[in-house]
Amino acid sequence: FTLAQYAYNYVINHPDYTVYSFENSVSVCFNYKNIPAQKLCTALYNAGALMVGFGSFKNNTFIRLVTINYQNTNKEIELFFKTLETFVAKHPEMLSQ
Repeated sequence: FTLAQYAYNYVINHPDYTVYSFENSVSVCFNYKNIPAQKLCTALYNAGALMVGFGSFKNNTFIRLVTINYQNTNKEIELFFKTLETFVAKHPEMLSQ
């Protein structure tokens, strides 16, 4: 829960993110720069950058980061977000809507 709260705080404190989850959950659901979640997750996977899933609820589709690996630290959470952000900045052609 501590890692999820850290990730949740990261998302709510950065204007390029939209949060879809609630506090006190091991999952953090969000979108980044209004890029369709399925497209972003697929591009990240195909490029070998990150493996993260997506989900849907009430007509919203979002990235779903599940923080259940207790061996991770806040540093890994930050690295996840920095990797995602860097990927989007470097590959806009893969993500155009």
